[in-house]
Amino acid sequence: MNRFGVDVDDNYQIVQFQNAPKGVVLRKRLSKKMVAISKQNNDRFLRGQFKWCLKVHFLGGDARDDYPDGGGGLAEEAADYGIDLDDPKWHTPIGREVREVMEMHEEILDSDSDSDSDY
Repeated sequence: MNRFGVDVDDNYQIVQFQNAPKGVVLRKRLSKKMVAISKQNNDRFLRGQFKWCLKVHFLGGDARDDYPDGGGGLAEEAADYGIDLDDPKWHTPIGREVREVMEMHEEILDSDSDSDSDY
């Protein structure tokens, strides 16, 4: 989910935010044929999807603004790390996304603290 996006304004460059699944190779840019099709129909969508990817993958973002129900307290519970993964709310689209992003942020913070010990 949101592993890559297309930067329309950088000559349709494909930007990976997470590693692709094993065996999947992404091109560096959309093909000329795809660009021609996109210019007619999809540029607005691709810009929006790329913007969404940026919001999801940068630390400090707040996904609650993007969900009409505000996430029903999911962000606060995730922040406390007191997550009951059996609770049905963690199997909703926003629940899965919050868990995925939280785990990714933990990995980043852990790797940053490991590298800090080198100073």
